[in-house]
Amino acid sequence: MPATITCRGLQCAFPTGERPALQEVALSLPAGTIVLLVGRSGAGKSTLLHALAGLLADDVAITRQGAIDIAGHDPQSLPAARRAALVGLVQQSPDTQICTTTVEAEVAFGLENLGIDAKEINHRIDEALRLVGMRELRYRHVTELSGGQRQRLVLAAVLAMRPQVLLLDEPLSQLDPAAASQFLAAIDRLPSDGPTIIVAEHRTAPWIEHADRLILLEAGQVAADLGGDDFAAWDAAIQSLKAQEAPARAAANQTSSAIVEIERLRFAFGPRRPLVLDELTFAAHAGERIALLGANGSGKSTLLALLAGLHKPSAGELRFADAKSSPGVGLVRQNPDTLLLCRTVWDELAFAPRCAGCTSREVETRVRDAAARFRLEALLDRSPLLLSQGERLRVAVGATFTLHAPLLLLDEPTTGQDPLHEAQLMRTLTEAVRAGGPPECVMFSTHDLHVARTYADRVIVLDGGRVMADGEPEAAIEAYDALLRDRLARGREL
Repeated sequence: MPATITCRGLQCAFPTGERPALQEVALSLPAGTIVLLVGRSGAGKSTLLHALAGLLADDVAITRQGAIDIAGHDPQSLPAARRAALVGLVQQSPDTQICTTTVEAEVAFGLENLGIDAKEINHRIDEALRLVGMRELRYRHVTELSGGQRQRLVLAAVLAMRPQVLLLDEPLSQLDPAAASQFLAAIDRLPSDGPTIIVAEHRTAPWIEHADRLILLEAGQVAADLGGDDFAAWDAAIQSLKAQEAPARAAANQTSSAIVEIERLRFAFGPRRPLVLDELTFAAHAGERIALLGANGSGKSTLLALLAGLHKPSAGELRFADAKSSPGVGLVRQNPDTLLLCRTVWDELAFAPRCAGCTSREVETRVRDAAARFRLEALLDRSPLLLSQGERLRVAVGATFTLHAPLLLLDEPTTGQDPLHEAQLMRTLTEAVRAGGPPECVMFSTHDLHVARTYADRVIVLDGGRVMADGEPEAAIEAYDALLRDRLARGREL
């Protein structure tokens, strides 16, 4: 059964924050409501979800005041088992929630801890995987899943617990359009007595026809509480903002020197494993901004990891203009937390040039430059791990930028970014490439077709580990759209 949610005077503060992350938040949400929670990076969306999930008590450094009531309980005061049955949270980074080795085991993990019998567990695993479109991956090892598939796996594990409240932190951020549509259809398929749902999301358009309310957070406070009639105006304002911030696209320069050439590249995670990449052939040139499109599991992240030297090809060649391949490549992965290892943002930005042997003056110059480019000046003394997901991503991009590598690779670089910061981030990279670098070439994977259209000179579409389209953005995106429409029409689960 869904639960009512009430917050009164909710305030949360981090020890190093200049202001409380949440300030006097008051909410009253009827049972069964679907709420879209929006706001810029750092506005307090994730903190609010963690407070509602009762997880702030796990960090004694966080101070919480005010009252939270969910179906008559404050989740923070409940034992873990009762809390899990009351509130389910899917966080932004799926890797922080996966704790087993296979898809089946991951969905079963929470159910086993609740003491549910084996027959019911088997039924719930099948039901949850069907909802998120992953039934055919039930016995797959989690290391073989793409970022989007791992995100859907976490969703399945939470849905299997059948919580009264479902909290989703950017659930569409790593899903391709078909998988996102599939997930939204799963929300529609939830029974009428399903959970109350709060969704923190920057991609507002897909949720407009599903949500009952839209709540805007600004600087930790509720700045607006809108009903369904106001959604269209909200989305129109967001799209207008994107258009204003977007730079004009320049023609790709195919006559410039190739930074990397890929010829008949094949890759599998083991000698008896299926091919993830199969016969890839293309080149990336100086002056290009290349978007990689493809369904979850199509090989985008694996390709970027190969280019960065994290894997070796099973067959084929990677030829870099600089014989020292990996030092000439910077990679920002889907989960920025895997790159953050210093105590302050300043040290994160300084880490790469220090390791490269730069002088103290050059290190400071690069740090100041990256901080200005990626709007990090006010965060230089903060701990990266106390920042929002969007802020952490910008720190990770900035820290990789200071390496001054000719080729910069980004895996879902707009994840966790509000429209303004998304535009600023991509515009910064565009300006750097146009100025001759560093970086000289940017290659980024994305599921956001707006981002691909606006910030790429060239789009490469991967399907089943192969290049199925490569060229001007509109033509390649049209081919990708046709592929997705065909799969949806045939009811294929991605």
